[in-house]
Amino acid sequence: MKTTFLIITSCLLFSCSSSVNTIESNKDESYQKRSSKLFMVVYTTAESESLMEKVAESVSSSLDSIKIESTYYLQESSSLALSPELPRKEIVFFGPDALMIIGIEGGRYYNNDLTDLQLGIAIYDPVSQKIVWKAQVESKKGLGLGGIENKIAMERLGNSIVNKMIEDDLLKID
Repeated sequence: MKTTFLIITSCLLFSCSSSVNTIESNKDESYQKRSSKLFMVVYTTAESESLMEKVAESVSSSLDSIKIESTYYLQESSSLALSPELPRKEIVFFGPDALMIIGIEGGRYYNNDLTDLQLGIAIYDPVSQKIVWKAQVESKKGLGLGGIENKIAMERLGNSIVNKMIEDDLLKID
């Protein structure tokens, strides 16, 4: 009886926390570099700072798991364009192969839970400062367990983004 209860409880937890991530991307066909060191600038607003920091930590953790060095910097902005206020000193000090900008483009709440999240991502070549990859990310989450912000959903979101980058041949994997 205990085993049956544990199995049913586990199934309910995982089904309630399953998120669906859809990513559409477009890579500049002439760009052939593969990054092993990525600097992320995560654009936030006052309302989205906590959420976007979780997104950044999730992507960074997923990159770390495949031995891609990364760091991130939170900055208030509302567009994916290269901002004149970029943390240039930090970027130069880190010496990345690529610069990734992540920004929130939308979301939907239900009973104070974020249930849908739309992100825009752009990767820039740090030398030419041209966009070499763009992606639209949509994460839909079943209701309950804290919405999209729960730990499992965030891990899946970070993994989905990194897997798309691998699929598009943007990362140098040993």
